[in-house]
Amino acid sequence: MRGWIPGGDTEAETYYYEGINTSLEQYGVTDNDLDYESAPQFYIDGSVDVGTYIYDITVAFDDTDDYTNTKLAKIITQKWIANYPLGFEAWCDFRRTGYPQIYPAKKNLSSESSIGVINNSNFSFLAYQSRLVRRLPYPVSEYNGNRANVEAAVANMLGGPDKGSVDLWWAKKQ
Repeated sequence: MRGWIPGGDTEAETYYYEGINTSLEQYGVTDNDLDYESAPQFYIDGSVDVGTYIYDITVAFDDTDDYTNTKLAKIITQKWIANYPLGFEAWCDFRRTGYPQIYPAKKNLSSESSIGVINNSNFSFLAYQSRLVRRLPYPVSEYNGNRANVEAAVANMLGGPDKGSVDLWWAKKQ
């Protein structure tokens, strides 16, 4: 889709569907009952109508889709689903791209006493950007055995406190 492989969008669409089918085959699922054309169903949990926070997109790859907001969202969402059993891989893709859209937690239990307060309520239709956990803080054992280097890394590389809501140095927007 970005022109790295000859064929452009035509090849992107082919690889997109091949990726979905390969993932389904890996887990013994057939796609006979899958509906690529219907939009996702809205979910209402009693306190938040999270249906208002999701794009009205289908799984089907459409040539008329916008690249940034739709095609990339579809590709990364399917990759996230396939990588879900590989938790860190799926989490890294989410941190890197902001996709897939993640429903806000009904009750945010993050706290300063654990990894820091994580803001997960920055949702708005088509301007969706959930931060969630950006990194894992240094463990207490690292502070106990390597305090000077940990504090130097936090001061020089994080640009913020050693909390889960602070981006890693390589993930900061310049």
